[in-house]
Amino acid sequence: MKKTLLLLVLLSFSSLFAAEFVVTEFEEQAMSIELQRNPVKDVNGEYAALVKISTDLLPFTFETNIGVVKTEKKVGEFWAYVPKGTSQLIFSKNGFTRYRFSVPITIKENSVYSLIMSSKGYGVDQADENLIDITFKFQEEGVYISKDSSSPIESKNKLVEYRLPIGNYNFKFFKGSRSFEKLIDVKEDALFDIILGNKMIDTEIKLPGIIKVVSSPENAEIFIDNQKFGNTPFQFSISSGKHVLKLMKNLYYSHTTNIEIEEGRVLEIPEIELLPNFGNISITTTPDSCTVILDNKIIGISPIEDYRVISGQHNIVVKKHDFLDKTESILIADNDTHQLDLSLQYAFGKLQINSHPEDGSAIFIDGNKVGKTPYFDAKIKVGKYLIRAEKENWIGSEAEVEIKSDETTIKEMILNQNFAEISVKATNSEIYIDNEYSGKDSLYKRLPAGKHNLEARIGEYLRDYQEIFCITGEKKSVVLQPEPQYASLSVISNPTQTEGAEVFINGKLSGNTPLITKVFMGKSEVLLKHPIYNSRSIQIDLERGEQKTLTLDLELYRGSSLNKTNNWNRSKWISLASAVLCSGAGVYSNMQGDNYLEDYDNATSTSSAISNWDDMENWYSRRDICYGVSIAPAAWFIYSWVKEAGYNKQVIK
Repeated sequence: MKKTLLLLVLLSFSSLFAAEFVVTEFEEQAMSIELQRNPVKDVNGEYAALVKISTDLLPFTFETNIGVVKTEKKVGEFWAYVPKGTSQLIFSKNGFTRYRFSVPITIKENSVYSLIMSSKGYGVDQADENLIDITFKFQEEGVYISKDSSSPIESKNKLVEYRLPIGNYNFKFFKGSRSFEKLIDVKEDALFDIILGNKMIDTEIKLPGIIKVVSSPENAEIFIDNQKFGNTPFQFSISSGKHVLKLMKNLYYSHTTNIEIEEGRVLEIPEIELLPNFGNISITTTPDSCTVILDNKIIGISPIEDYRVISGQHNIVVKKHDFLDKTESILIADNDTHQLDLSLQYAFGKLQINSHPEDGSAIFIDGNKVGKTPYFDAKIKVGKYLIRAEKENWIGSEAEVEIKSDETTIKEMILNQNFAEISVKATNSEIYIDNEYSGKDSLYKRLPAGKHNLEARIGEYLRDYQEIFCITGEKKSVVLQPEPQYASLSVISNPTQTEGAEVFINGKLSGNTPLITKVFMGKSEVLLKHPIYNSRSIQIDLERGEQKTLTLDLELYRGSSLNKTNNWNRSKWISLASAVLCSGAGVYSNMQGDNYLEDYDNATSTSSAISNWDDMENWYSRRDICYGVSIAPAAWFIYSWVKEAGYNKQVIK
């Protein structure tokens, strides 16, 4: 009987300390289009309804009175697809009383509803991240503080910390006959300097009591009426009356209970077990040594073992140089142990591009020229690219390729011909296409479709022209031959003894005088050569079809101007050589005289000085003789040069 009674007490105590779900809003979202775009059907083929649940109490277990089609976890929301006609939504969670919410309206198929849920009551609370830190600074200790209608609490220090939800609060501060009252709009962390005035507050001060608070785990923060007092385990005195006790610890659900302190009594609260609000996660990666980022915060380098993380939805990003980022979304439940094995893909692949029917095409990737075919990139980042191949006289091609991790992508680019093939033969001729020099003798060329002008040129020959029209894919052969343009030339030599003189036209032997021959129109050089007569040349300029007679008088070499020119030329060079030799001897003599002069200056005896002086005078005398002698051949050189120039003019005539 005692055991049964104890069990009932324990069950009642656990029920007393359980938190409750509270639905603050439920309504239909008539304008929502989620199910219009992506309708969901149940097992009977009927369209389901969607309930969007906004809460900070995840994770929890969800049911309905007639089943659940499916659920999805979104950022800050829990989406539940339920059958039409669902009348009850059922929520369960560790530390909470099981809750059945009766839907106030009829749930229709293919409709969307919103539900906002929070919690209340003794037990756990999860929304602590929205609390604001408010600190009061006093000029003395022992000031009593009352928040709203709560019992006054005596401060033990000059700094007192409160942790409150956003809202308006009325604080009263007093000590002895002095007091101060302040209405505070709590929006952000703040520090207030409190100076007590002389206004009296009619507040009865009762004897304090003592409270002992222990928790598992220890070191939880203790708050009485939102005022921080210390960390568990802790025993302290506090003013008697009704208060709200709250324990808070990172990664654990906070615990809240109402207490009443009796004057002069000790309240020993049974050990409070804080429920874990975390799970453990271990992460291994392939390859290893990756940077692991949890909710935008770097937590280490893989492998990660038993990393404690608050319960709820989390985003994990794994990064490594030369690899693609790996992103994973996980839902961590209380006391859950989660193992993640993540494989990263290499961030690069290989790309090979060929062009047909010819290589040498310019390759553009996303508009940037990167090379010519055959093209190969051994390390190109994974992704999609637009490739274009271009080549002169070909119609280029364009294609999209996708580079995959650690794979070789081969792309064959097909070019379409946009030209005609032309072969031109023009022997010994320069070939021009559309007035641009293209080659000599013969050539092969690709020309774009359309009209083109071909031309062959040889000196004064009559140029050969041809206009052609090219069609794409056509092959054409063209022969061009410029025609020579002639004049008639008769060459006679005088006196008659010179008949038979050789006639050279433009350096080529054409016959002997008298001579009649055809000559290309334009400028030519005619040269006559005879064994005992001076050669003679002349420049002529003939027009097409002209008949010209050329009579040239030749002069005997002996006694001729040419003979005299050559004689004076020899005399000129002989005299120049003589003048140079004499001058050189004079320079040498001068150098020797300078040496003996130096020896004379350095002589150490009279006999040596006299000998050096005599040698110096001898060499200087020879110098003067050489310089004097060189004047005559130098003068003769000038005279010979003048005579040679005079006779040379007669030869040219």
